[in-house]
This record gives sequence, structure tokens and C-alpha cells, in this order.
Amino acid sequence: MIRVEHIKRGRARWEIGITRLKRGESRYYPVFPTTKRYLRAFLEQRGDDGNPYLFPSRQRPGYPIAGATIYALYRRYAEAAGLPRHLCHPHTLRHSSPTHQLNAGADLVDVKDAMGHRNIASTTKYAQVTDKRRQQHYERMRNSKEIATT
Repeated sequence: MIRVEHIKRGRARWEIGITRLKRGESRYYPVFPTTKRYLRAFLEQRGDDGNPYLFPSRQRPGYPIAGATIYALYRRYAEAAGLPRHLCHPHTLRHSSPTHQLNAGADLVDVKDAMGHRNIASTTKYAQVTDKRRQQHYERMRNSKEIATT
């Protein structure tokens, strides 16, 4: 449902407006440089056919790509990547994103913002300790001057 007009194209950076459903908080988010390059190439290739949606439907001119089409495409690529059958749906991406952000060291409040959650309790379910995070925590504590290690 993202519209082309929701992409702010500045010289220094691009932002994309995300409209949240289920009472989430809608706002603009910066776009990573790689995503910006792909998005720019996509927009050039797509051209301006008058369809306001960023990802237009091929079957229904003037409409966005259907949810069923997104689901089918995701399933095809997930199966090709060898994901287990129960993870071959688009919401897997939404659920894995906060876990990867937390593994990368993001603060829970920043992940809450990125996910568009109103309540941090909705975000904490993604704050499961993974082996990677356990190791990172150990290294931080081992190197900290706050923790007695002798």
C-alpha cells in the first residue's frame, strides 16, 4: 500500500513513509544506501504509469500489488532458500527483523520505533536471548570496568 509520494528523495538521504495498521505509529524512516540504489533503479525501470502505488498490480491497473501475490512470491523465494514450510510466509520477515536488530546491538526502544509499536510490551517478545547475543553480552561484561572479573 506504499505510495510513490511516500518516498522523500533528498540529496543526502531518502526516507520512506510507512503507514502502520492495527493502531501502530506511522512515520518516515531513513532508507539504507543499498536500498536507495535498488529503489532508484526500480523507480526508473517502473516509469510513471500513473499508478500511485510503489508496487503496482499488473492485473488491476491503478491498484497496489495484491497481498496474495506478495504471499505467493515470498513462499516461492523462501522455499528456494530452504526455509522450513512453517516459515514460508511474509510475516516471517516482520518477525525476524526485530530479532536481527537486537542481535546487531539496537536498543529495545529503537526497535519499538522501527516496528511501529505503541507499547514496548509488543516489542519485548522479540528480545529473546540468542547464542549470538549471549556471546556479545559475555564479551561486553568481560571487558567492562564495571564488572569484577578477578
